[in-house]
Amino acid sequence: MAPTFACIANSSPIMVRMQANSAVMAALCAQVDALPAGGARNAAAAALDCGKHLRAHLACACGHQAPAVLDMACAVELLHAASLVVDDLPVFDNAAQRRGAPSVHAQFGASAGILTAHLLTSMAYQAAARVSGAVAELAQAEQDMSLSQWRESLEGSAGETEKTAPLFAAAAAMGALARGYEPTPWRALGAELGTLYQHLDD
Repeated sequence: MAPTFACIANSSPIMVRMQANSAVMAALCAQVDALPAGGARNAAAAALDCGKHLRAHLACACGHQAPAVLDMACAVELLHAASLVVDDLPVFDNAAQRRGAPSVHAQFGASAGILTAHLLTSMAYQAAARVSGAVAELAQAEQDMSLSQWRESLEGSAGETEKTAPLFAAAAAMGALARGYEPTPWRALGAELGTLYQHLDD
């Protein structure tokens, strides 16, 4: 099936977002609650708190009602959260706040921030592994994001869209895979939406 803006929005974009938000939050909470009690669980919860979950919403919309679509939504959200934890670290943006609350490294220390990013990334791949082909989509997005961060931080040459579009692309493709669709056109649509979002967000 080929994607269109109408088909991913369904009949009610607001309803899709409301349903996705509550379902994704519940699924993310369940994943965090499965971690051993202690600092690692607290840091993971802090990293996932208060997000807009736009990438997760996109995955849910593209894989509407597929049994494994929430796993795909969680995977992209976990990887996105991990990337934000890294962005906030002292060696990069040294951000004291994220989403109106203290950043993970500000609350738990830089070492905990690094480990939290690794933890969230591993959780993302566990979730993605529940759909054939989704791990490859997520891995490509992480590679593209990492190379963009490298160019921006160490070479001063990357644009913000290069860090944003890859995970939007993966979200759309992974949602499509959950529905059994060929992911290529969905990946392209996700990349376009990610680029548009970053331009509007700027």
